[in-house]
Amino acid sequence: MFYELDDEARSRFKTPSEYFNLSMMTDRYKDEFKANASWFKLAFHARKEFPNEPYKTTGEDVIEKDFNDIKREIFRFAGEECFSHSTTAHWGSANYESINALKKLGITSAAGNFELDANGKPFVAYYADAETVVHIVNRNFWVDSSNDMFFARFASVLNLGSLEDAVSRVKDAVNDKHRGGFVSIVIHEQHFYSDYIGYRPDFDQRVLESAKYLYEKGYVGTQIYEVLEANQD
Repeated sequence: MFYELDDEARSRFKTPSEYFNLSMMTDRYKDEFKANASWFKLAFHARKEFPNEPYKTTGEDVIEKDFNDIKREIFRFAGEECFSHSTTAHWGSANYESINALKKLGITSAAGNFELDANGKPFVAYYADAETVVHIVNRNFWVDSSNDMFFARFASVLNLGSLEDAVSRVKDAVNDKHRGGFVSIVIHEQHFYSDYIGYRPDFDQRVLESAKYLYEKGYVGTQIYEVLEANQD
């Protein structure tokens, strides 16, 4: 979750909404959130959508404040039961110091693309260098033994590319013997809204076709940190 809907994010909608932050969220649905906590989780993402890669060069204090502000509000309106110990920091980017801060705050895993862009530079890969990304790219998980942080790789960011591309990436991961054991799919919420600059009118198909394919292949939903805990046992 973002903590607030900042002015630049609001400007991306044809009819910008009023300012909002999580402290303004009602707690009237708290019991409903808690009743569904076995499958529904809320996690830290960043204070706001802009700038991109907010934790790439900042110190521990910045991400710590943003994390605690979001965690406090989630506990208030949804309950501790709904809080996730896995996260994707905004843009899947954070320097070593920021990841260490998250580790101290109880985050055990973080997800990202872990790919190289057209220029051969790490993309949505936290602080991993190009050599490490090449090592990760054909895997689901990577553990940095220097700080014991567990990283997971997305199979598909469903709002990227065409509907066919999005679902194809899911199928490719399922049928890859190195990646089929855990398949993580992601979509950005703002693409659901018809007045958003990047609206995807087929967003429902992207989600449902991917989920249906995974269901028919026998997959069940789980949290990344649950996979980590199971492997530790």
